[in-house]
Amino acid sequence: ALRPQQEHPLAQRVPGPPPSWGLTVCSEVLYGLTNRYRQGVVLEWLEYHRLIGVNHMVLYDADGCLEGDLLEPYILTGFVTYFPRFPRSALSEAHFAIHTDQHLPSHAAPDAQAAAHCLSFQRGLTEWVAFLHSPDEFLSSGKGLRNVQREIVEPLRPLRDEGLAVVDVPAIYFTHGPELGLRESPYLPGRYIYRSSKPIELPKWGSTRASTLNRFPSPLANPDRVGELVTEHFPRAKPGSLYLDDVPQDFLRANHYGETFRIRPILQRGSVWVRDESILWVEDSFLRLGLPPLAPGPVPTGPAVYDT
Repeated sequence: ALRPQQEHPLAQRVPGPPPSWGLTVCSEVLYGLTNRYRQGVVLEWLEYHRLIGVNHMVLYDADGCLEGDLLEPYILTGFVTYFPRFPRSALSEAHFAIHTDQHLPSHAAPDAQAAAHCLSFQRGLTEWVAFLHSPDEFLSSGKGLRNVQREIVEPLRPLRDEGLAVVDVPAIYFTHGPELGLRESPYLPGRYIYRSSKPIELPKWGSTRASTLNRFPSPLANPDRVGELVTEHFPRAKPGSLYLDDVPQDFLRANHYGETFRIRPILQRGSVWVRDESILWVEDSFLRLGLPPLAPGPVPTGPAVYDT
């Protein structure tokens, strides 16, 4: 018989090979990305992350909006794995109906299920999973992230070997700022050059008191150590794991282009606009790739205002 502290013999297996990928991006359950403008946003989102060295992207949708020619070349090259109509195919018709009828928040389902699925799906395959909720979020940094392997994955590897499980990546709103219109640019990241001075915090999210539960990060999770997610924003790792909190924007952040799909008041009280052109290098890269200009999107009718 095994003594209480004795491990089962099967636990003595030789570890498998290390993950072959450095970073995988997982989306939320997307929907309605069907017109020319929105499909163009998705194209830029994919090409940008391919350019900076993301190894793989796992995309989910609710309505098949990404089916067709847009994703086909990325799927064929292995850059994208796509799960269409995820709520119906992976959950159930009853789940989909209840979630819709009861107006449950997106973080309750099906986004939480998709995030958990992606985390488990990538276990053993990638060193880090990044949760980017929508094509309006781009991994970047205050210095203008160019190479995610050299600038992020390699510096984190010694800490990962010591047990690092979660990297708290701040999400920063970018909008049209104090000016009336958008910067003239054929591409989405070039149109928004003002950001909030503070990371996104939601006072009614997670806790009624100010705490880390009010943050709205786009974290990196080590799938070998993170066992579950309290929504895709808060990975929970096994005991003894390390968490890297308050990550400087100069190292890594998520640029959240909050007016990509609709103009809305998003600057939070206590924050000010900061002009930030760190990602504009990608305009020349997109031009060299021959990426078509993005169709016109939502047009602001006045300076950006504070969220009340």
